[in-house]
Amino acid sequence: MTSINEHIRDLLIFYIETNYDNYKKENNIKSIEDDKLKEIISKLYDEKRDHGILFVKQSLKQLLNADEYPGDSIIDNILNAMDDHDLNIHRIYTEIKLKNKQ
Repeated sequence: MTSINEHIRDLLIFYIETNYDNYKKENNIKSIEDDKLKEIISKLYDEKRDHGILFVKQSLKQLLNADEYPGDSIIDNILNAMDDHDLNIHRIYTEIKLKNKQ
């Protein structure tokens, strides 16, 4: 069974990956070199953070039963506790880099 923290992490990664894909489409880019990739992901993460949190909450409400959803304030606390910018960026960077190699 997936924990709330894992759901949140996976949803954040999915959210930023989706915005990364949109970034490439909008800028007519097929791929981004590794040295620029982390910078772009970091920028997207910063710019989209508030909307990403809303996305996570809404998605969790759809994924979980009403009695499983811990409430917005608990989700905010979890997000704040796991808000290690560098670690989150590194995870997302690694996921996108692996996805690009496939």
